Parts: sequence; structure tokens; C-alpha cells
Amino acid sequence: MMNPLDQYMETKTATTNFRGRLAEAATQSAGYAGGAAAVLAVSTGAKMIMDAIHKKHEFKSMLDQNADLHQHFEANPKFFNQAYSSLRAVNPAYAKDPMISGHYMRKIMDDQSMAGGLLMQAMESHKPNRPSAGAIEQSAMRGMEAGFSGKGRQKSENEEAREWNENDHQVNNGAGFAQDDHSRGGSGR
Repeated sequence: MMNPLDQYMETKTATTNFRGRLAEAATQSAGYAGGAAAVLAVSTGAKMIMDAIHKKHEFKSMLDQNADLHQHFEANPKFFNQAYSSLRAVNPAYAKDPMISGHYMRKIMDDQSMAGGLLMQAMESHKPNRPSAGAIEQSAMRGMEAGFSGKGRQKSENEEAREWNENDHQVNNGAGFAQDDHSRGGSGR
């Protein structure tokens, strides 16, 4: 039997060890979180760099295929760049296509007072490549309905085995095979 002092010291040591392990786990978790944040920052930075490279390539392609736009660019480069950046923001698909982006940029530069209206048109015709919130909600509702009604649920192995046995029993008990014809006096052919 332990004396109360030894018992207290043993409990104190166990508590200290637990706290030490907890602190160690927290430190390790913080390290993992920091590493994940670093990876996210690097991937975000890489995405931004790639986006800038694509934008430069698309911009150059637009100018190469629409020679008349060089004059507009040289006359007002700041507004031209701003208009292109806006077009790219509201409708990336239009900005990627040199013919379409050239058409919009020409219209914007010919009448700069109409730039906002033209960009609004480009934005209204943009269809993002992601499902709408309504589509997601509808899919979730259909899944819930199927789950609650029992439709769409997977059959257990026992249910599948029972159905297979029932079907096998029906086939073997007069489903029109030649052996059944023999029992009824048929030729079996």
C-alpha cells in the first residue's frame, strides 16, 4: 500500500507527462498547420504567376490578330489595359479568344463612354463552369428524398441473396425449359 505522499507524486507525474504530451502534440499540429499554410501560399502564388503569364499571352495574341488595336493601345495605354483587364475579369472566355476580345476592345476604344455597357453585356453572357446553388440544392433534395423513401438505397447482401434464390426458384419451377416439356409429354425441342 502506498502512502499518500507517494500516491500524490505518482498522480502529479502522470498529469505532468500528459500535459507534456499534449503540449508536444499541439506544437506538432501547429507545425503541420504552418506547413499547410506555406504550401497553400506557394500554390496561390504559382497560380497568380501562371494567370499573369496567360494574360500576357492572350493580350499579345489579341494585338497580333487585330493590327488596328495597336493604334488604340499607343494612344491610351492605361485605359486600354484597364479595359482589357475588366473584360478578362467579367468574361474570361471572351478575353482568351483574340477575335472576340479584339472586337470588344475595338468597340470600347472607339467609344470609351460605352465601355461600362459593353463590359456589362460581356458579363451577362458569361456562364461560369460551376453548378449554380439551385442545382446543388436540387441534387441534395433528390438524394434526401431517395434516402428517406428507400429508393436508391443499396441492397444488403441478404436481400440480394434472397432475390437471387427467388429468381432461381422461379426458373427451376416451370420457366419453359426443355426438361419441363418432357414432364408434360413434350418432345423437349
